[in-house]
Amino acid sequence: MMFSIDIILLIVLLLLISLIAPIIILGIVTFFEIKRGVIAKNLPAIDLMRPDLSSIRWWSTFFYCRIKSQKATYGLLAIVILLLMLSLFTAQVFTVSEFNDYNFDEVLVALGLISYFYTLVASLIVFDARYYLLPDPLNYLLLWSGVVVALLGISVISLEESIIAVILIYLLLWGIRMSYQWAGKKDALGLGDLKLSAALAAWCGLEAIFSVLLLATLLALSCIVLKQIRQRVRVQVIPFGPFLGISGIIHYLMLFSFR
Repeated sequence: MMFSIDIILLIVLLLLISLIAPIIILGIVTFFEIKRGVIAKNLPAIDLMRPDLSSIRWWSTFFYCRIKSQKATYGLLAIVILLLMLSLFTAQVFTVSEFNDYNFDEVLVALGLISYFYTLVASLIVFDARYYLLPDPLNYLLLWSGVVVALLGISVISLEESIIAVILIYLLLWGIRMSYQWAGKKDALGLGDLKLSAALAAWCGLEAIFSVLLLATLLALSCIVLKQIRQRVRVQVIPFGPFLGISGIIHYLMLFSFR
């Protein structure tokens, strides 16, 4: 199956947008969150695996760069990794379309949805890693757009499944959170994590969201173990949003693969 230069340029454009858009969104959201007083201007830079940015050496700058906006520093390691995943999936989409005679318009719609989903989730990943905060505007945008996509009939799941998944997963996680509080312990999950889980459920469905949560938990536990080994201190708190986001993107790509 041969593609014209215009189509190839469109694919490249989608990939570039998927890289640049999260940076723009982060700058805009950070600006308004600072104005609202939700976050401070001079928070220390935070990275999941390397909290002290001064320890980064020249050889790691290829994978990690710093972009300053409103005195906020964003780590792009997660975005680069997820962009590579998106690139690999792009090649897979056209391989599948060649052997199954998919309508090319449907393939472009799929790529558009993936780019949009990736852009919002990648923004949430880096924002939570930076500030330990998942902004409500991004969470709600991801959630409601997932429901709208299902309503339009272009989602990988039905509208009914999307709505049921959102309600059930939020109530389930909220119940776990409240039970943990009643036990006299600290919050096991932040409200932002609950909203992000519900938003991912709107895109992935009820069946997949449990796999999303399982993989995210395993990734978070692995990160905690690695940090404790490296720092030789007990990890008190870690942002769960990045692991939810990475797991959500992986599962969403898999849903398209088996569509």
